[in-house]
Amino acid sequence: MKKWAFIMTVIISMLCFGTAGAAGKFADIPDGYWAKDEIEAFASRGIVNGVNGNFLPEDGLTREQFCKMLVLTFDSPLETPDTPSFSDLNEDRWSYPYVESCKSFLTGYINPFGGLPAFHPEELATREDIAVALVRMMGLSDTDVVDKNYALRKFADGDKISPGVLSYVSLACERGLITGYPDGTFGPARSITRAEAVVLLNRAMKQAVSSMDTELDMTARIVYSSDGATATIHISAEEGTAVTVNDETVDMTSSGGRYEGAYIYKFKKDGEKRFEITGRKMGREKTLELSAEYMASAPTLDITVCPSSTTDSKVTVSGKVKDALGYVELRINGKSVEVSPDGSWKGVVTLKLGKNELEFVAENGAGKVTKKTREIERYEAEPELKIIYCPEVTTEKAVTISGSFSGGDGFTLMINGREVFVSHQLWSQTVSLKEGKNEFLFVAKGGDIQIKRTITCISNPNPPEIRFTNCPASTQQKKLKIEGTVKDENGSVKLYLDDEPVSLNRRGEFSVSVNLKPGDNVFKFRAVNEFDKSTTVKKTVTFVEEEDLDEDLDSEVESLDDETDGYISL
Repeated sequence: MKKWAFIMTVIISMLCFGTAGAAGKFADIPDGYWAKDEIEAFASRGIVNGVNGNFLPEDGLTREQFCKMLVLTFDSPLETPDTPSFSDLNEDRWSYPYVESCKSFLTGYINPFGGLPAFHPEELATREDIAVALVRMMGLSDTDVVDKNYALRKFADGDKISPGVLSYVSLACERGLITGYPDGTFGPARSITRAEAVVLLNRAMKQAVSSMDTELDMTARIVYSSDGATATIHISAEEGTAVTVNDETVDMTSSGGRYEGAYIYKFKKDGEKRFEITGRKMGREKTLELSAEYMASAPTLDITVCPSSTTDSKVTVSGKVKDALGYVELRINGKSVEVSPDGSWKGVVTLKLGKNELEFVAENGAGKVTKKTREIERYEAEPELKIIYCPEVTTEKAVTISGSFSGGDGFTLMINGREVFVSHQLWSQTVSLKEGKNEFLFVAKGGDIQIKRTITCISNPNPPEIRFTNCPASTQQKKLKIEGTVKDENGSVKLYLDDEPVSLNRRGEFSVSVNLKPGDNVFKFRAVNEFDKSTTVKKTVTFVEEEDLDEDLDSEVESLDDETDGYISL
């Protein structure tokens, strides 16, 4: 069975690469044949052969036969992996190394159920298959096309081109690698003949490189960042060149007929880094070696907030660090402090009384260190006590007194020997009162501050008393001074006349001038003490004008005359 398989392999191979005619001459390739020159040139290089003196130019070409022609045309190295890439092609088949070498250019068919794809080696290669393979072999991709719909518009059957390869076919047509037929069609699914394959490969070879012996044109240079920590390798190469740097693929883009790309390397520590830049294009290869060196500097450290003195037991210090390598570790007196991505940092330090030495250490990934020191003196401040509210007199049995208190950690506030809670330097305390005077002693414990306050509690105060020393019932004067005194057993009192305030002297005396109108004049006096107890007194003053008084006298005289009638004077 193996013997027959070997014989069949030889026969299939001879159909494409069999015995050549003399000096590449074939009986079925007459003078004037459209592909005569290309066929004889390829035959002289051993890329193609004939069978019994014939080339069979119009015979179809299988996919595996085209792979062998493609490899030989571009002198591509053969690949023989231990594990096949396709389900229908194993290492025993004659075309195995050629297909494996072309798998990136002439792909297989995806298995919808998973597993390895199929290659269909004996299936005839189509024109759209060959267009894609030529483009990829030259190192180009669908991103290099100028107009991805070029083939769609150019050919009458452009809509028959598979959508997934339209960009590749358009690129192949733009570059002149493949053309259509005289009737304006492309024939994407038509099989390619042996003569067509030779012509297409010859075009691609000439366009790609004038001589396979020409050295691959590729240059590279290193550009450093301003801090020297980043090295960028700028690469320029022939269009279609596949480039790697230290075995990492570099994305190359077309620019003015060449390929341009960049490889970025960021140093993480001091030292030298060597780069091997390799370019490959259609069997040619070129390697460049470059080296970059970086000597890291120490990080910069800024301390923006750090008081020189304080009364607090803890303070927050902050600042910013910066380094070309990026990562910086910050320690304050040996304790790590978190550093944000933008380099800002903030730390809390505990202070003892007296002088405190702080050491700030910033260290980068290269082990370079920046140190700075600061001194903070912590001292105890004298306490400050303020009483904001504490009434002298009240009718309530309990009142809330309040104030502020500031001082060091060793100070406490006591009221009559009882400690008072202080929050944010503010305090308040409710105290019970007995009838009469209540004494309170405020002491800042640990300091010399003592404040005394007295609160008098009067639970049921009497109302004030109003006495008048001058307020006649009647008068002939248009203006009158009403005078008197106001007394209150609790002290403070206010006096109002018809809701208007009346001044009192220190003895409680008052004197107010009023204008009178004829007849009765009513005045309302109201006295109010600080406990809201009040006394109201109304006074009526009758104003009698002089004419009215004369008429009254005349009337009295007439009355007396009437009474004396009948009497005899003696």
